[in-house]
Order: sequence, then C-alpha cells, then structure tokens
Amino acid sequence: MVFNLSSSSEDSFSWLSSLALLWALLCSLPSRIRRLSSVILSMTSFTEPISGKTVGCRKRAQVGVFLSLTRSIRNDMKDGILPRHFQIGMTWPKILLSLINLIRSTKIWPHSEPSHPTNFDNELPYCLRCMAFHTIGIKDGNASRLPEVTGHDAEVLDGLVVTINKFAKFLPDMLFPVNLGVTPRILPSWETANGHSRADLTPIVNLISKRAVKEDDADQVKEAGSAETPVPAPLPALPDYPQDKEPSMISPANYRQMQVEACPPGSRTRTNPHWNIGEFCAECVRRHSKAQLMVNWERSLQYCFQPDLKYLHGMSLSSPHAEPIRDLLPLFGFSKSEPFNDILIPLPQEDDDRADIGWNFDRRYDAMFWRGQTDNGVISDQALRGNHKFRLLHMLGNQNPEDKVSIVLPTAKDASVYRHEKVPITEANLVLPSSVGMNNYTGCIGPNCELLHQTYPIVNEAQDQEPLEYRYILLLDTDHGPSPDLLRVLRSKSVPFISTIFRTWYSDRLIPWLHFVPIDTRYQGLHTTLTYFTGTQKKAYLNGRDTDMKGLAKDGAWIAQQGAKWANQALGEKDKEVYLFRLLLEWGRLVDDKRDEIGTSKNDKGELKSSPWTKNQKW
Repeated sequence: MVFNLSSSSEDSFSWLSSLALLWALLCSLPSRIRRLSSVILSMTSFTEPISGKTVGCRKRAQVGVFLSLTRSIRNDMKDGILPRHFQIGMTWPKILLSLINLIRSTKIWPHSEPSHPTNFDNELPYCLRCMAFHTIGIKDGNASRLPEVTGHDAEVLDGLVVTINKFAKFLPDMLFPVNLGVTPRILPSWETANGHSRADLTPIVNLISKRAVKEDDADQVKEAGSAETPVPAPLPALPDYPQDKEPSMISPANYRQMQVEACPPGSRTRTNPHWNIGEFCAECVRRHSKAQLMVNWERSLQYCFQPDLKYLHGMSLSSPHAEPIRDLLPLFGFSKSEPFNDILIPLPQEDDDRADIGWNFDRRYDAMFWRGQTDNGVISDQALRGNHKFRLLHMLGNQNPEDKVSIVLPTAKDASVYRHEKVPITEANLVLPSSVGMNNYTGCIGPNCELLHQTYPIVNEAQDQEPLEYRYILLLDTDHGPSPDLLRVLRSKSVPFISTIFRTWYSDRLIPWLHFVPIDTRYQGLHTTLTYFTGTQKKAYLNGRDTDMKGLAKDGAWIAQQGAKWANQALGEKDKEVYLFRLLLEWGRLVDDKRDEIGTSKNDKGELKSSPWTKNQKW
C-alpha cells in the first residue's frame, strides 16, 4: 500500500498517529507497558497549566512533543506540503518506521536511543521548559515567584526577583528552575549524561576487590541482612521529581556509589579505588600538589581523580538531605561538587553583607580560628573516622607521641636552607597557634553523638569570639555545601584558609595564594602553611631544638588585602547581576523553539540586528 500524500483526511492521519503511538509502545515492551496508564493520564490532562511543582511534567512534555509532531505533519499535508521526514512513495511499514525513528530521535520516551545528551542543546526546547522545579517566572518583562512559597525560601526568591527585574525587559518569557537547598541535586551516571560509548570498568574493579563490600557502612550491612557476608543493596530507583514525595533514606554507601558512577569510566575513582583510608594516598594529590603545598586549585576540586576523597569528606559519608536526581535535567543552584551537574547561580546569602570589624590586620590575634557544627542527620561509624571536621579536630588535638607530621623547617646547620622534617604531632600542635572546636551538636542523631560530645566538647561560650578577631580563618565545608562565611571573610582584613570540594559562581574568579590560602582536604600541609605566616620563634622546641623560624605575617596581610580588594571589584552586586543576566540569556536561547536560528545578523546597511525572541511559547 502506498501512502497518498494528497489526502487531506484528518481521520486517516489521526488513525496513523494513533497507530504510530501504539506501534512505539509495542516495540518497547515489556519495559514501557507499565507506563501506559500514566501516559494516557498525561494526554488527558495535557492542557492544564504546568507549574513548577506539577507531578508528571516530564511525561506531559513527552506527549506534548508527540502531539506537536502530529499536528505539524497534518498541517503540512493539508497545505499540500511534503513532510520533510517522509518521502514520496513510502509504504505503510516505512511510514510507521520513519515516524517511530523520528519519535525516538526527538526523545519522546525517556530511555529511547539516543537518550544521553552531552549538553542541553540536545534536549528539545519544550522539554527544557517543562523541567523547572522551584521556579521564578518571567512574563512580559517582569519576574515573579509563586505566591504559595513562604519563609526563608520566599526571602531568597524575592531577592532573585529584585535582581532579575533590573534586566528582565531584555529576556523572553520563561520559567527559571532553582534549587534553594545547599545540597547539589543533579547526579546522573556518566553513561546517562554522556552515552555508552566507552567501556565501564567499575564492575571489573568490584569483582577483583571484595573490599568494596567490606568498606560499606554498618547500616548498609544491616540492610543486606548479614553482618558476615554483606551484600550491597541495589541503588534505589529515583523518581523524576522527588521533591513532590517524601524523600527516601539513601545510605551513605549508595550515595558514594552514585557519585562514583557519575565519574568517567577511565577516571581513577572508578578504575583504581583507594581502600585503605588510614593510609595517605600520595597518588591522589600528585596532580594538584607539590610536596605538601597545593599548586593547582582547579585540579584539587576534581573528585573523579582522587579516589580517597569519598572517605574523607562529610558529604560522601552521610545520607543526602535531598535525593539526587539521576537524570540530566537543568537545575540552578548555589554550589556543586564534582561530579554533580547543577548549573551555578548567585543566590542571596545571609552573611554576605555583614561588615568587617574595625581592627586592622596587625591588631588581630596571630592565630587560626575555626568553629564547626554537625549537620542534621545520623553520624555513622565511618563518618567518625573520615568526616573532614572530625579529622581536623583529631589532628590538632592528637596526644599520641608516636604520630608524626611533616613540616618544612630550617635546617639545624643553616637557617636559610629549608627541608621537610618529621615532627611528633604533639610538638607540632604546640607551635601551631589555633582556636578550633565545635560549638553546636543540635543536628546530631544516633548513638555516636554522645561519643562526639565526650571527645570534642563544645567550646566555652566565653572563648567563642568573633572569628574576624583572628588573622587566619579556616573555612571548611559543611557536610553538604561550602562554608556560608566565605564571602564575608574574603571581604575582611583576615586571611581566608579555604578547604573545600565545592564550586560556586565565583570560584573561577579567585586565585589561590593571591586572594586566599588553599588547604587540601587531607590537611597534610596545614602545619607548614600556618607556620609560614606565624613562625616558630619563642615557641616549643621541635625535635629537641629551637627552630627559631621567623613568621612572614606581612605576606598574610598582603593576601588579605588583595582578597578584599578583588572581592569588592569582582564579587559585588553588579557582578552578580551581569553573571545572572548572561546566564538567563543563554537559558532563554536554549528554551527557544527557534534557538538554532536566533542570534545577530547584518542588514543591508551592514548593521548588526538581533533576532527577536519567539513569542507565545507553551510552558
């Protein structure tokens, strides 16, 4: 049978469309059949308004693309135009196959091939427009938020609305998806985000080494049902929109595995895991450090090339506050760590505008300051050993004379020559001027909380001073995000000592050793770095001798000055506005139905002219 292109019968085309949909479903049995009921429901309610919290928006987008496709072909046929995806003389089977292939290529179904875009240019604009979670809308040049949002979230969204309205008249109508939580969310596997073009070596590594099972958390072992022969539970199947349901508890072991699976197949984290967490991994720091000191800040943030990091930071040793989204969706948030795929955006922060104290650098205490608190959640046995906050407290409070740390010190024969020297950690801590401790255990849950209280007591309130009274401020991550005090310290006359695995919108604008002092999450260079600024003069002996090393406080004052100067020049409100404006311009292009056509062009007079945004797009 030959398809008659001159036919204008809507009934025949509707029948063809229905048959094509049925054929696509039959071709994908049995994995698709259980979705049939939800697809039908989506079709019947597709005309309803789609808000940021509508369940099933993704399915509606899929059905909407199919309906748009059939309407487009039908209109072309009525106008006597040959649909560009079909050829004259095509038989019915070829027509059906062509339509099905077209459906697959436009990503109607979530897992049809190719289903793993490398970037959002590969997603249909309509699908992108329907992927918003917590949203800000722009309509006719005015930004607004949903009125039902209240509390702190409403304050943050209001701040964004005020900023966006300064340039909203230049933007098209859009929805702006925002994650207001501190935890990054977008965590697809590497194969999901990039396709299956390379071999995955992770299963081979896990088969070779049984220690992958032994290192799992105690709660993971209990879930498996046997403490003697633990079997890791399968990763949970996450819904498309987990914020609309009660979040399920993901074990730290499963959370770590999700992060590992998001790394490239050839990365060290997947091919060469570091199992002995009590042993320093020299290979893990070789790419970004020279001896103890960090020389490549960018590489230090690359989780996938540091297999020991998953056991050295609280983020990987605790359950996530919000379920990771295991699909490549557009979501804008304040921070992310590798291998998350969130899009970075400036959000109003509570501590941004707090002013510095009036003291100059010389008046501030010549010591390092840090205060920490536990995040909400259970502290596992593995977190007690590996959490970055507890490791810091253990190192600086270590009383074991057998443990040693390496410090760069002047030699005994020539004070102008320096070398690395192993020093008992008890002696090294005596020459390290610091005030560190915990000031809040409110969020701690579980039997290990009492042990933490006893081991690291809460700092006396009388000693809990204003951090900026100190020259050197150590800024550690929380368990789920960067330090909230970073910008305030950066703008002050104190020196930020930054130890982080997270990126923010301004991370690329900061230069280590110029605007701040970088500290590795392993703290192997902390003693050397701080004694460089504070010295060892008139302090405890090291290895039985007075090293009498003069501190270079003037270098610290210079870094503090440069950091504050740069923060005022490049991290102000205007800089946030420019960053956000450019970001939303690109977002507007991505979600525009004519994104491949819009841009700038020259008219007959040689003048540049901008293309208009597409009007009346469906959201």
